[in-house]
Amino acid sequence: MLNNQQLTKSGSMINNIAQLKLCANQEVKFYTSVSVLNTTSGKQRAELDLTTVQFKALTNKQIEQYVKIETSIHCAGSFQMEKRGIALFKRIETKDPNALIGLPLIKLISILEHFSVNIFHPDLEPT
Repeated sequence: MLNNQQLTKSGSMINNIAQLKLCANQEVKFYTSVSVLNTTSGKQRAELDLTTVQFKALTNKQIEQYVKIETSIHCAGSFQMEKRGIALFKRIETKDPNALIGLPLIKLISILEHFSVNIFHPDLEPT
């Protein structure tokens, strides 16, 4: 959220540039949630994560160069933190840096542990 305005996936380079110009030198709040349904018990649990980002005072040229190098039209907020988008920020305040990328993994692990899932069980090894 930027001044009570929801940021979106821009959908085009023009909108990408416009959205980043709005964010320049601003504090922006990103809300990311995760919800898990335990299909055995029918119980559900959800968690919300808040990440606050302080954008640098960016010039139009910097924004346009960033968008040319790294088109982020499919990303909420018009940037990819895990790539060069990190250079757009002055500060990030978060309990889980994964949340800004898309999934608050610390919250997810907490929910799974709440449902007694053993995260370290060998059968949960990623394929």
